[in-house]
Amino acid sequence: MLTNRWTLNSRTSLKAAPGELPEEFGSRVALEKAQAAERWQQELAELSSPANTPSIRIRAWEKTHALRLPSVANHPVLTAVARATGLSIEQVSEEQQRRADYARSKAEAAEVQAAAPTDESAPTAPEAARPPSE
Repeated sequence: MLTNRWTLNSRTSLKAAPGELPEEFGSRVALEKAQAAERWQQELAELSSPANTPSIRIRAWEKTHALRLPSVANHPVLTAVARATGLSIEQVSEEQQRRADYARSKAEAAEVQAAAPTDESAPTAPEAARPPSE
């Protein structure tokens, strides 16, 4: 049975627990559906809340839709992200660029670290700085 993620979550059991009365089962499922719908509404509200930064709004969009913000400039979904989050295309593009810069700097740091000599046989401190051995 297919369901929307806001109607039932993965913890919802479609079977009654042993000893659970049909009324209790129906009440439990209804309560879980209501809680899931409330979480969904909170996620949607977080998407466009002016109290949140563009970065937070875009992460909320990603979480809500289980997608990542495309890294390709002028990707068609960027307008949908902007519309859903209440941001301008420019703000979405700025976040896209910020993420690209971060990824680039992280990759450069990894390259520098990989290029650093790793000769473990070389002494790590000058001999004069080591305590005398007895």
